[in-house]
Amino acid sequence: MPKSRILHVQKFLEEHTDEEHQVTLADISEYLKNQGIESSQKTLLRDIEELEEIGVDIVCNKGKPHKFFIGIRNFELAEIKLLIDTVKSARFIPTNRQKNLIEKISDFASEHQRESLEPTLISDCNPIEMGVYNTIEILNIAIKTKKKVTFKYRDWTPQGKKIYKHNGQIYVFSPYGTIYDDNRHYVVGFCESHKNIATFRVDRMCKTTLSDQTAEPKPKNFSFPHYRKVFQMFDGKECDVTLKCKNELMVNVIDRFGEKLKSEIVDEEYFEVNVNTVPSPNFFSWVFSFNGRMCIIAPEEVKKEYTKMLEKA
Repeated sequence: MPKSRILHVQKFLEEHTDEEHQVTLADISEYLKNQGIESSQKTLLRDIEELEEIGVDIVCNKGKPHKFFIGIRNFELAEIKLLIDTVKSARFIPTNRQKNLIEKISDFASEHQRESLEPTLISDCNPIEMGVYNTIEILNIAIKTKKKVTFKYRDWTPQGKKIYKHNGQIYVFSPYGTIYDDNRHYVVGFCESHKNIATFRVDRMCKTTLSDQTAEPKPKNFSFPHYRKVFQMFDGKECDVTLKCKNELMVNVIDRFGEKLKSEIVDEEYFEVNVNTVPSPNFFSWVFSFNGRMCIIAPEEVKKEYTKMLEKA
């Protein structure tokens, strides 16, 4: 038999069938005929059996005539929609790459299902330029091969003009991993000029080049999951902070710190909760954003630091 016939059968079923759109052997035979491939009901049944043996889920509704369709796919329709909306909202993917990725993801669905796969998410985040996408690719290679990278870091003047930070200083950097948070891509690693672990925003990195120098090894006490947790809060010492919050704010506390929290009811309106965090301007601004519905109870030094920031503001 032509080696390509069984592949064409699989392609036809995956692209043109689902539970609501089933085909007969005659439909498959007609498709193959248009491809210049001869077939019979017997050979098609054998092809379908072989495809099932290698794991393709082909459902047969027996009747006059039998009807066939692809059952379980690699991705469910809801999962494909979720992937498409994620790509659509990702700022680090340039517009033309977004379109190509969405088309590739859509190929996991049948042609009939694709009609419902238009991105449903309205995003106010404009995709960034192609250079950032290339920077991410270089960083991924450097992380995998444990190599250093060099780059310049973008800044802005008070007039809004783009410049390079520190008069165009070339940073030598050993990347350990990337973080995607709040529609931004960050990279964490060892910076030679800082002589310490540092975090850079990828969209501000320019002229990024892969070096042939071996990257600095991660410090023994470095924990990427831990660093990911506190990177947005700046460097500092973690401590336990007690917050008094309105009852409706529990969802906000859980969103930021997770579900494993120690909390207790204060009265009908408030609860208190202990969180482990880095008392930083970002943390303080988060507390302030709730307009008095959340306040810091302890420790005293954190309360004083929060008050100082409010006075400066």
